[in-house]
Amino acid sequence: TNCNLKDVITTHEFLNYLSSRYNFKAHFIVHEPDEEPSIKKIKKLKDLINKNSIKYIITEPEGEKIARVLSEETKVEILPFNTLHGGSDRDYFETMYENLKILKKALICDR
Repeated sequence: TNCNLKDVITTHEFLNYLSSRYNFKAHFIVHEPDEEPSIKKIKKLKDLINKNSIKYIITEPEGEKIARVLSEETKVEILPFNTLHGGSDRDYFETMYENLKILKKALICDR
């Protein structure tokens, strides 16, 4: 409720549950990390970024290459999000707190 944005860009559909639960919209570049984004999809996301002043793309490590394409087109920053697929050197709670910080930054939250 303390966030200025209600939209985030993600590399693929890994924030659907969180976005539904916490009332924000996650727009994905591709359905699966091994896909290539279409020109039409990139254009649509560029328009969304410009319209809503979105400053970040949230990505898992395996989606960074996909995020880089849109980032270079729009000059938005890439924020890493750890879904624990590749493990972590931190415990679960530390990892989730880091992810929360990423979401708060992407959604421009006051607290």
